[in-house]
Amino acid sequence: MLYVLELPEAPKSEEDLGYDEGAERKWWQDPLALRDEQRRLHQEQVEDWLLLRASGIPCAIVPGGSAKELAEDLKMLVEAGADADDLQRALSADLESMIGLAAGDDAFISRGALDLGKPDLAWVFADGRGFEHPKKEETKTEGGEAGEGAEGDSSALAGEWNVSVETPMGEQKFGIALDPAAGSVRVFDAEDPSDREDARDVKYAGASVSFGFTVPEMEMEVTISLRHDGERLSGELNTPFGPAPAKAERRGGAAAPPAAAEARPGFPG
Repeated sequence: MLYVLELPEAPKSEEDLGYDEGAERKWWQDPLALRDEQRRLHQEQVEDWLLLRASGIPCAIVPGGSAKELAEDLKMLVEAGADADDLQRALSADLESMIGLAAGDDAFISRGALDLGKPDLAWVFADGRGFEHPKKEETKTEGGEAGEGAEGDSSALAGEWNVSVETPMGEQKFGIALDPAAGSVRVFDAEDPSDREDARDVKYAGASVSFGFTVPEMEMEVTISLRHDGERLSGELNTPFGPAPAKAERRGGAAAPPAAAEARPGFPG
């Protein structure tokens, strides 16, 4: 059996989340019982390999992600009680035996079924060495150069905007800097725009943009979709608790995109 090693990220501890023991739970925080159950289920996933190995079924490990992710997964297995030497055998001699390779043979691992016209290789092994091929990133702009398309021109999005979102806790505000030409978005505190954070999963499509970011004080991942609507942006913020309407106006009424700001680490608390 070939075991694809691709473990999910371990749930954060109470200390990592910054939760005070005995303090009243905030409305956005998961209940303690739920967090404990998430950790239990994750531990079961980590221990699956140990149970499989202990069963005596012939098996070997195939990496399911990048080299960095493989290292993190192996660390979790060792912390769960796996033997480091046994893991090395599962990744090398056992794997070679199960797929019929002799030591030193050339081989490759493909992501999904192999398409000779458009191969998507994860690893190539040649001359006794392994070469990782990172997964191709999705194109950040869609619909043509600089995001032009049938639904509008993404250049109209360029610049800095003040975003306001209606939530159960009242109106929440933050700033965004949109750069369709670079396919990037930076998020910042509207009251202190000096600290900025790069958004993730940025996608421009015509006069629309979507991206994700983390709300620091809540340790909560959210996504937002916005569309240029005359002089404003309108759309929706998606959270674990459901969607919330969002709108944005240019900062200071500036119509032209500002000069690129110097990248600074961190994000306001």
